[in-house]
Amino acid sequence: MRHTKGPWKVYDYRDLNDAIWIGVDNPHFGKLAHAEVRYVCDEAKNIGDIEANAQLIASAPELLEVCKAVIPALISGKLDDRVRAQKLVNEVVTKAQGVSHE
Repeated sequence: MRHTKGPWKVYDYRDLNDAIWIGVDNPHFGKLAHAEVRYVCDEAKNIGDIEANAQLIASAPELLEVCKAVIPALISGKLDDRVRAQKLVNEVVTKAQGVSHE
């Protein structure tokens, strides 16, 4: 499976077209959008949900990489490996939920 290499970022363009874009920073072309999250009717206009959905989508490449990295730690059964794996999972889940510690 192929996908655009991360990190993906959330770009808020609600002031221009009521959309939040998910994309990458390209050194040659600037911000490149790969997906767009927007509301399509008044019932779906909960901005908090739209922002959360965009953050979750933008976290997909990192979530995939952490899942792949954690599998060997779970198989090994070693406590140190499992502790490192748990830390990686906690960090990427926190980011996917839109909580930043930067």
